[in-house]
Parts: sequence; C-alpha cells; structure tokens
Amino acid sequence: MPRFRPFFIVIILAFSATLARADYHYASHTGSNTYPYTSWETAAEIIDSAVYASSPHDTIYIGAGDYNQLVRMRTQDSCMTFIGAGIDSTHCWTSEPHILWMAANRTVAQDIFFQHSGTYAVVCFSSQTFSESIIAKGCKFTGGTGVAGAGDSTKVEDCIFINCDNAVDASFGVRKLVFRNNYFKTTINPTVFSTYFSKGIIENNIFVFDHYQPLGEFFADPGPADTLIFCNNYVDNFTTGPDIVGTRLGLVFNNTVRRAVRWYDYYAYNIRDDHDSVNVTLKNNIASECGYGVSAVHFNNYIHHLSIAYSGFYDNPYGDISLYNWAWEDIDTIGNIDAFPMYANPDSFDVHLQAYSPFIDAGDPDILDVDGTRSDIGCYGGPGGCSYTYLDLAPKAPDSLRAFVDTLGINITWRNNYEADFNRYQVFRDTFPGFSPSVFNQIAEPETSLYLDTNINPGTSYFYRLTSVDNQNNVSGYSSEIAVRPVSIGGFDVGDNLPRYSVIESAYPNPFNQDITIVYSASNLGPQPPEIKLYIYDIQGRVVRTLVNEHKPVGTYRVVWDGCDDQGARVASGSYIAHLSQWGMSSDIPIKITLVK
Repeated sequence: MPRFRPFFIVIILAFSATLARADYHYASHTGSNTYPYTSWETAAEIIDSAVYASSPHDTIYIGAGDYNQLVRMRTQDSCMTFIGAGIDSTHCWTSEPHILWMAANRTVAQDIFFQHSGTYAVVCFSSQTFSESIIAKGCKFTGGTGVAGAGDSTKVEDCIFINCDNAVDASFGVRKLVFRNNYFKTTINPTVFSTYFSKGIIENNIFVFDHYQPLGEFFADPGPADTLIFCNNYVDNFTTGPDIVGTRLGLVFNNTVRRAVRWYDYYAYNIRDDHDSVNVTLKNNIASECGYGVSAVHFNNYIHHLSIAYSGFYDNPYGDISLYNWAWEDIDTIGNIDAFPMYANPDSFDVHLQAYSPFIDAGDPDILDVDGTRSDIGCYGGPGGCSYTYLDLAPKAPDSLRAFVDTLGINITWRNNYEADFNRYQVFRDTFPGFSPSVFNQIAEPETSLYLDTNINPGTSYFYRLTSVDNQNNVSGYSSEIAVRPVSIGGFDVGDNLPRYSVIESAYPNPFNQDITIVYSASNLGPQPPEIKLYIYDIQGRVVRTLVNEHKPVGTYRVVWDGCDDQGARVASGSYIAHLSQWGMSSDIPIKITLVK
C-alpha cells in the first residue's frame, strides 16, 4: 500500500495547482477598463474583454447595469463561470437578430437577466457547438429561446422564463437534459421544449400559459429517449400536456396538469410507443379540465408495461383514460379517483390542495410525502414535493343563477358545488335591488342547487342572493343578484326575469357534432334595449361566425350554431370560442366549445 502514496500525492498537488490557476475577472460600467480586469476598480466595460483576459476555470463577475452587447466566447474559453449581481440588476440584452450570448463548453451563467427583444428573436443563451455542455442557474430569460444546448448536457435550474418561444431548444440532441425548479409563464404561443434527449429530468417546475386561447405545446416531439423523469410539475392551460413518446423508461409522478386543449388531441398526458422496450409508469398525477386525462396509443406494439395508477381526474369531457389498441386488462389502473380536486385558488394558478380534498393521502401507499405520510396526488405530493398547511377555505360562491316562474312559484337554480366538505346553501330574498343579505331576509337552506319559492305575490319584484356553506360552517361570498317579477300565477309563460348581467349561461351539447345551442342573457344595464353581439372565434382569434348582432330586450335567449362560418361553409373540427358583449364591452368570460366529426 505505501508504494502508491507518492503517486497519490502527485495527483493531489496537480489538482491543487489547477485550482490555484483559477482567477477572477470583472465587468462593470463603473470600472477603469484596465487589463486584465482583476478587480471592480479595473473592471472591463465589455464582457467579451473580460472573457478574453481569462483562462479556463476562471470566474467573471458582472456588475449591475445594462449590457447591450453580443457575447462571443471562443472554443478555448471553456469551463468559465459568469455571476451577475442578480436578475434585477445585471441585464444583458439585444435587439439584433443574433444569438445574445454564445457560450463555450461547460459555461455556467448565474444571476443574470437575459433579454432578446429583436423582431427576429433568436436565442438568449446558447452553446457554441453541438458538442458542448452549458448550465444556467438563477437566471431570467425574456424573448426568443431562453437556452439552446446540445452535446453532453444542458442544465437549467432556478430560472424564470417570461414570454419565451422556448424554454430549452436542444433539437440537435442533448444526452442529458436537467430542467429543475424553474418558472415558465407566457402570453404568446410557445413550445416549452424543442429537444431530443437521451435522458430528461424535468422536476419541480411551474409552466403557465396565461391566455384564454391556448396554442402553446409543451413538447415539440421529444423523439426517442432512454429515460424521461417528469415529476412534481404544474402545467396549466397549454395546448397539450407532456408527451411520453418512444421513451424506453418513462417515470411520470406527482404532476398536476390543467386545461390542456388542442384541436384534435386533448390530453393532459400522452403516451405513444415509437421505440422498443418501452415501460411507462404514471402515478399520483392530476388531470383536470382537459379533453382526455391520459391518452395511451399502442401504435407499434412496443410498450412492455403501462401503469396509470393512484391518479386524480376531474372534468375531462372525453374521458379520464383513452386507449388505442390496448386492452384494459393489460394496464395497471389501481387507485384512480374521479373527484373535484379542491385547489386553493386555481384562478390565480394556485393548485395547492385545500383541507378535505379527496386527493390528500390518496396516492400510492408505497410513496410518501416529505412529512412521512402517504403521498398526496398532485404536484406538491411525493418525496419531491413540499410540506404545507392545508387551508380550510370556504366553498365557491354560487354562480350562474337562473330563475323561472311556474304554477308553483319562483324556481331558482344555480351551478352545483362539488367540494368534498360541502354542506348546504343559504338563500336570501328582498323586494329591493342591491339589498344586504342578513339573518332577517334569509328564507331557506337547501342542500341542492334548486330552490322553489312559493311565498310570492304577482306583480311584486323579488331579488335573490345566495351563499355556500361547508361542514365546518365556512361561508362563501355572496352570489350576484338575480331579479324576478311574476306577473300572474297560472299558465306557463308567467315570469319576467330581469338578468343583472349579460352572460353565456350554457352551451350544449359540448363537444358537439351537428349543432350546439348557446343560452345567453341580455341585462338591464345601460341604454335599453341593449346592443348584444355574440361571435364565434377560432383559436387564432379570427371571427368565424356572427350569431347575434342586434338590440335585444332584457331576457334570456337561445341561439343555435350549426358549425358553419359566415359564408355557410362547414368549419374544421377543433376548439372555438363563444364570446358575448353588450354595448361593445365584454360581459363575461368567453367559453370554449368543441366541434368533433
């Protein structure tokens, strides 16, 4: 053993000498621009100057300020680390149609704000050749493609992407892609990943498309891969969820996908066997408000194992699981739940689970949360999730109130609540508009979303508001007010409803094949009779059909769309938007309708 000791000492000394050669250089607008830029006082004005004064393994600090510069590292400028003063301070940008920062092999960029604002936005941070590795950590990217990598590995951690066309483009191939703890939010039409990888690790990220006409895809075809690990991610409002296509080993655990909408294929998770020896396991995932929850296509008979288990589904109109060329007995589907998730605040993209959610402690019993309990279903559960307090929030306030009068009295209906801990409703009534609900005008506590008020007088106007109450007596906010004036008792057409706001109340059947009926109301706000317009838009925002464009007396109406455009031609299958306005102002959230053939 002692005879190897001198050789070992030589190795240590050589390594220490390598570290000793590492140096520090600086770039700043406040330095004297004196070579070799080894202090803030002598910092380089141009980042490239500090690069060319450096050697491999050196670190370059970039001070606060705006750097309208194209950085061009050379092949020999490898293994360098660039550290900015923070994404709110160090701003590197360009408006030219060129790559903003072209990095050499094993370049690390940290705490820098990259912005590409050119008309032909290209790449913010890119590897120089197809054989290099790059790392971005704690950076912010805006415009164009955030990171373009290739070669051995591309690693992106703790970064923010705002309105980028791509988060990562490695379409020339990367052996290992690591994308972890990042935030991607956009209002444009992106493809989050354009990449071919051998091993992809995508964990603990938030992907949000904040637009009511989603077109962005999550993956441009990732191509065949050895391994895809996709865990603890939140994906909201993209055209599709993640594709697990031709992956030899796909592990998809504890993700939440909402509102995945595409023209022909609606799915939160898509599985297709385009490669040999494919094994895919989906566990503890949520798919809500998507066309399909999971789409599994047994196309080339390569999939050897498929498990879709212990997952939560809600409001997926085409079905929770869609199979093509599969037999149910060949798939592990144990422990799946179809229930209202009870997100904390989905309108603000907060999908933490509320107390009493049916998805708490409902995941695979062999997988534990960070607190040691059975895994929750969804992106905050499992060993890669987090521990947080389940808020005991009030149920959602009743909405979509409707009223009609028959021989028995005034019937009030509204949208049903689906919270697991829901208990009852409270109905308040007065004869004056804008009244304040109280114990003195509460008239009922029904358990269903229908109430019949029989204590009425013809010719008197009645005004109603409602709340929802859960088992812990948490009370929701008040519903909007609805007004009803019965003119007589007896016969059928005896009511005069006075809508308080214009709204598309329903559209059925949805999806539809031949035609769809849209129910809408015109309110008593503004000059009477109100000018009502109801348009059908395609998902590019173009008007396809004008259904209503006229003055309508206050009331509730029905109109049928036959799936044709204004020229009478049948439109293509896909998603469309019905949008209602009164006096040119949007009166309600547009609704999505789907034509299938």
